[in-house]
Amino acid sequence: MKPARAEISVSDVTKYFELQTALCGIRPQNLTNYDETYITDDPGAKHVLCHRGSKRIGRKIYHLKTAVSLMFSISADGTLLAPMVVYKVQSCYSEWTTGGPVGTIYYATPSSWFDARCFYCWFS
Repeated sequence: MKPARAEISVSDVTKYFELQTALCGIRPQNLTNYDETYITDDPGAKHVLCHRGSKRIGRKIYHLKTAVSLMFSISADGTLLAPMVVYKVQSCYSEWTTGGPVGTIYYATPSSWFDARCFYCWFS
């Protein structure tokens, strides 16, 4: 579990239930949750040196391996929306855009991160 999740307060939980009340009456197909994840084929070193008891240890990873971002989304009624795959390239090869789930959207950015144009393409 990430530290931010473990450190939630009673106030945060109360806000969650207030949000549920505010969403009452909105049709489930109009409520959508999406999440992005980043995948690389070079996870880097397994060991780091740090002070005993340190929390939230960061590390730099230098690599030139491939990187891909994925966006998944589902509505509250259980409908899966088309996923999006973003490659770290100037343009996608047609071979990279076949064999995925039906409706998958493929995109390319120099960083493989979702930017405003990429998100607009996916959202549209």
